[in-house]
Amino acid sequence: MRMASIRFGKFVLPGQRLGVVEEYLPGSGVKALKSGHLIATFAGYAEFDAMNHVVSVRPIR
Repeated sequence: MRMASIRFGKFVLPGQRLGVVEEYLPGSGVKALKSGHLIATFAGYAEFDAMNHVVSVRPIR
């Protein structure tokens, strides 16, 4: 079984840009703007799943 290629990014704040919709789909904690940018909706650690092309934010606890 092949594991997904997930890269954990830096700490992000709400409104911080994480990428564009041409590269990733928005996951949990990420919103797509009309401009095509993906932004964090809450503070946490960015998580980039290269296999499924999804970016999400893992909340801090």
